[in-house]
Amino acid sequence: MACDTESEQAVRKRLRVLFMHGLESGPGGTKDRYLRRHFQVLTPDMHVSIYRFSKSNSVVRNALRRPLFLGWAAGAAGSLLCFAAWHGPLVWLAWLGVFGSLLMAIRRPLARQGLATSLERCVAIQADAIREYRPDIVVGSSWGGAVALICVSRGIYSGPLLAVAPVPKLIFDRLGDADGQRCAAFCREMPADAVRRAVIVHGDQDEVVPLEHSRMLAAATGVELQVIPGGDHSLHYALVHSDDGEGTNDRLRQLVVEVAQRKEA
Repeated sequence: MACDTESEQAVRKRLRVLFMHGLESGPGGTKDRYLRRHFQVLTPDMHVSIYRFSKSNSVVRNALRRPLFLGWAAGAAGSLLCFAAWHGPLVWLAWLGVFGSLLMAIRRPLARQGLATSLERCVAIQADAIREYRPDIVVGSSWGGAVALICVSRGIYSGPLLAVAPVPKLIFDRLGDADGQRCAAFCREMPADAVRRAVIVHGDQDEVVPLEHSRMLAAATGVELQVIPGGDHSLHYALVHSDDGEGTNDRLRQLVVEVAQRKEA
C-alpha cells in the first residue's frame, strides 16, 4: 500500500466532501467515518428510513401525513363512532371489512406518496448543503447516490460526483414507473458537463440493487461505470475494509481523489 507524502495528505485534508448517506444509515456510518479520516466532510442527516418512526422523514411517517391516509382515518373514526352503540358482531365485521378493504386499496398509492415526499425532502436538504458548503466533490451511497444524481439532473449540482451503488431506477420503479418513461426522462436531463465529472461504482455481487440498473444508467447518460468484482451492495469490504476485516484499504480514498480531479473537466 502506497503511503502519502505530507503534501499529499495536506491536499486531501483540504478537500471538501459532501457525503449523502444511505436510506437506513446516517452521519457516523462506516463510509462517513472512513471519509472523515481523510477529508473535510459534511454529512447532512436526511432523517430518512422506510419504517422507523423515530426518523422524521421516514417513508411510512410521510405516508401517514398524506391527505389520502388522513381521509381514510377520518372516515374510519367517524363511522366507528356511529357504530359504537351497536354491539352486534355482524356490524363490527362489516365495519372491519369495509375499512380494511379501503385501506388495502389505498396502500400502494399511499406508499408512493410517502416515498415521493421523503425523496423530495432529501433533495431539498442536500440542495441547501450544496449551496452552503460548496463541496469539491459529492459522494453518495445507495439512496444518497440517487439523491445526488437527482441534484445533478435538476442543475442543483454539477461538480465531481462519486455514486456508490445508486438506486434511482429502483426508486422510480417503486413510484410506479412501469413503462420506464420517468427514468428515461431523468437520464435525458443529465447535463453533459456534469456527466463527465461523475463516476458510478457498483459491485457485481449486489443482491439489493441489480448491477444491470447501473449499466442501464451509464448507457443512457454516459456516466462512467466501474464494476467492483465481488462487491456487495454496501461495498464496505471492497472500498473501506481490508480483506481480513481488521484494517482499511485505500480504494474509496483513491476514488474520491481521482473523481475530485475532474472538477475542471
